[in-house]
Amino acid sequence: MNSLGIITRAYDAEAPYIVSFIEYYLNLGVQEVHIVVPKGNKFGTLKGLCQPYNDVYVYTDYDVEKFNNPLVGVQNVALPKISSTHILSVDIDEYLLSSDIEHLLAHDYVLFDWIITPYGNEVSGKLAGFIDKQCKYLVKKSICNFLGEHESQVSNGVRPVRAQEKLNHYVYRSFSDLFLKCSMSKYGDYQSTLSEQFVQGVEDCTKLPLKFKMAAIYSRIVYGSNSVFHINHVKIDKTVEEELVQENEHYRYFDELKVALEKYKSRIDLDKLVKLVEKHPNYKLYNRLPHSVLAEISDKTMISELDTTKWFVPKKKFIRRLF
Repeated sequence: MNSLGIITRAYDAEAPYIVSFIEYYLNLGVQEVHIVVPKGNKFGTLKGLCQPYNDVYVYTDYDVEKFNNPLVGVQNVALPKISSTHILSVDIDEYLLSSDIEHLLAHDYVLFDWIITPYGNEVSGKLAGFIDKQCKYLVKKSICNFLGEHESQVSNGVRPVRAQEKLNHYVYRSFSDLFLKCSMSKYGDYQSTLSEQFVQGVEDCTKLPLKFKMAAIYSRIVYGSNSVFHINHVKIDKTVEEELVQENEHYRYFDELKVALEKYKSRIDLDKLVKLVEKHPNYKLYNRLPHSVLAEISDKTMISELDTTKWFVPKKKFIRRLF
């Protein structure tokens, strides 16, 4: 009989969202959840929240030399331990939109498109998002040789099937989520952020960390499009989230960064952004661009800051006309 297990990566910055993730997938019919903590990341809070679950396993001690890049391959630590016939490789912020997983397990290798869902766009209990062809996957364990970030190395030349179902990718479940990912992560340059970068971003929003810029870009795309609407499945442990934020060494920048993010978002020229993306040679080849390239393009679209000190000051001629 076919069965499904999950392999994912997580650390303390995602502790406020781990229970929501676990319970969603257990209710969906997943039999086991394996969580690998990338080296260098705090995990005490997350591990404590996972302990009540008999079918959730957390890996914090493994051969760091073999898996020295937390973004490539670290989830393979759990591969020999999984007992299910199939593996779903997803992140903590990715929810499979399906009411029945049985038919998916009839396949050896399945790809799922994303629905990108930025935070702060809830409308009457629903969320807006847009389709991204970057995918995650489900794979049969017996043919899986290696779990990559967005694809699996499989034996027997098996070709993947693209599913009708989508993965709901809650890229930022709250501003606190974005803040914690950037300030706590040891995932490398893409996520982790130095204190100096936070300071620069407060003073000049075009110098915000890459993840902040991507949050702004995603939000602009959602609100400038015919959005996909769906039910919000994420439940945030606000107590844990607030504790982690307030304990953070960068907490003094929290409110200023929130304003800087909104400022960056408001200055993106969406029409220009789309045109520059469509003209990019790699977009024409792959139908998508790396986040670093998207951020560079976005920086080039920045409209001028509005001088509000002159915004409501009427001209003298207009004043004389009034009186």
